[in-house]
Amino acid sequence: MCAHDTSVSQPTNVQKHVAARALDHPLSTKLFELKVPECLDSYIVAAPLAPSYTPPGHATRGFKVYSTQTNTVMFLKDTWS
Repeated sequence: MCAHDTSVSQPTNVQKHVAARALDHPLSTKLFELKVPECLDSYIVAAPLAPSYTPPGHATRGFKVYSTQTNTVMFLKDTWS
């Protein structure tokens, strides 16, 4: 049986418009809402663009995200072990 990741969902239309403007993305950009239970916050982020080659041990990516709690743009560091 496959699991379902409930921490990722579609933002509401209002969230999409506000986040797209704050992140300086066109409204056609595919956006996702990331929920972080530990801090009771959620972030709106564009789908990542993965490079065609990532050097071994260098798989960290960073994203500009829109915080729905503070209504500000922040930096989110994503790591893969």
